[in-house]
Amino acid sequence: MSPTKTTKIALGASAAALSAAVAIPAFALAHSDGDASVTQGSARVVAGETSLPATTSTTTPETEAERVARTFAGLSPAEAFAFRAMFWTSEERLAFRYFVATPEEREAFKKFVTPPPPPPPVRVSGGRVATSGGGGGGGGFLACVRNRESRGQYGVVNGSSGAGGAYQFMPGTWNNVARHAGRPDLVGVHPSQASRADQDAMASALYGWQGAAPWGGGC
Repeated sequence: MSPTKTTKIALGASAAALSAAVAIPAFALAHSDGDASVTQGSARVVAGETSLPATTSTTTPETEAERVARTFAGLSPAEAFAFRAMFWTSEERLAFRYFVATPEEREAFKKFVTPPPPPPPVRVSGGRVATSGGGGGGGGFLACVRNRESRGQYGVVNGSSGAGGAYQFMPGTWNNVARHAGRPDLVGVHPSQASRADQDAMASALYGWQGAAPWGGGC
């Protein structure tokens, strides 16, 4: 066979192969069972449309502040109030309790936190003011009583009679004097447990009320 004829045969075979490469995919596309699609790389051609592969969505991680805000937004009003109340100071708690209190509770609270007024000066015969001592005792008749009854010891208690304090008040006498002097806060307090100023004030009140008789007369 001549070289020229061999070349023509080779060219013809190449052209036939090229035609087949173009015609066969087109034929398969037109005659498939309802699935007219061709995959080209990572894209898919369907009836003239191209769909790209779905990309994986990336969500920014939620910060701690955002998580707390989202959680707090989902609380009921009662739950949100309880959460805030956890961080109140003692003053804020007291203010809230007073705010929601009934009128009767508010009056009781005012009496509880308001200190009683100091007893007025007690005058004895002759217009003199009985010495209260002001916590230190002072002089005069009551100083004599303190020295005689307890040697000036405000916390002493008589084991036999139960009398107590610098002036050796019996508990019953102490309660009566406290009521008479307008000091209900001292009723029920043992004389030896009262402050020095309160013991001096009660002794002064008793002296102005009944004179020296409760201590046996003169000193």
